[in-house]
Amino acid sequence: MHIGFVYEPFDARSGSYGAHGHYLAGELVRRGHTLLGPGLPEGPGMVSLPNDKRGKLRMLRHADLLYIRVGVLHWLERCTLLRLLQPSCPVVWEINGIAEEILGGPSPSDHARRLLQRDLRRKRWMARLVDAAVCVSDMLAVYATERYGIRRTLVAPNGGDPTARHPDGGETVLADLNDRFVVLWAGSANIPWQGLDQILEAARRCERIAPDVLFALVLGGRGDMNLNLPHRRNTMMIHRTDRVTVGRYIADADCVAVVYTSCGWRPVDGSSLKLFEAMAAGKPVIATALGQTNDVVRDGVDGLLIPQDPDALVQAILRLRDDALLRSRLATSARERIESAYTWRHTVDRVEPLLQELVAPRPKLTAGFRGASVNEVV
Repeated sequence: MHIGFVYEPFDARSGSYGAHGHYLAGELVRRGHTLLGPGLPEGPGMVSLPNDKRGKLRMLRHADLLYIRVGVLHWLERCTLLRLLQPSCPVVWEINGIAEEILGGPSPSDHARRLLQRDLRRKRWMARLVDAAVCVSDMLAVYATERYGIRRTLVAPNGGDPTARHPDGGETVLADLNDRFVVLWAGSANIPWQGLDQILEAARRCERIAPDVLFALVLGGRGDMNLNLPHRRNTMMIHRTDRVTVGRYIADADCVAVVYTSCGWRPVDGSSLKLFEAMAAGKPVIATALGQTNDVVRDGVDGLLIPQDPDALVQAILRLRDDALLRSRLATSARERIESAYTWRHTVDRVEPLLQELVAPRPKLTAGFRGASVNEVV
């Protein structure tokens, strides 16, 4: 299958930006599919085309299907309009987030609200050209139907990569802190719902009652270095770290906290990539009991589920600190959970049949189009 793959470029320096597409593309190529699209990395099974009108038309000419990552006020979903030029080419949207991300903080501005309404109107109009939506959670599937009017949805959660594990440790500075119990959190301080406020409050409380607990905060947002964050004796700020290095920090941590904070404008829950990665690395996790997390993490089996409450977070941290057997059991079960149901192979197992079904009834075009090889496309 030739898949027109329209996705944000993967940038290992900026956290999870484009990571889903990076892993998804790799698994699709391993299964023999050819991906072509603007800005794709060069490699076997990949055809990188210019990010201009000519490049997108070449993609449309040779693609059996368009797979488009839906962004926020982004050029990506505009490629849906190519369907007007080739009505027989199916279009699939991948929905990883919601348009309400435009609102940003807890007190959105009027300008942000106007941008949101414009974005929703535009997506609802383009969604009429979409055959199906691949959503990373059940709640996002409902969102795709209610907000955009897409009737056919498929839930395919994010995955974890068990091969990225560092069983002998990550050889970071955390490995030398044998007298500290290290809790790792990764995210952007600029995005309120990612739970940094809960982590900082837990650090404040532990500074008095559990001074041996160290909070390692991996800050991946582009503007996080400019924020005036509180520094305590029990916090370590780690800025601008690439994904490979984050994996090494995870390997040297004692547990990973994946906590979120509710926002009134964020009514749905997505699929936490950092949760899957920590579990795949074989680390005990403390996770906020929200939406899909409840399906992935079985409380007391694969991790500890807590409400959105700093007190609950502190109690869970102390429980793991004081019980080495519990930590070991949760870590082993977490990794087995990912390997059995939530790798990227499982993600593509869910997505691939939908793509094949949509392509199957497509009428044959001229021989010059359908018989094209990768070299002929470029």
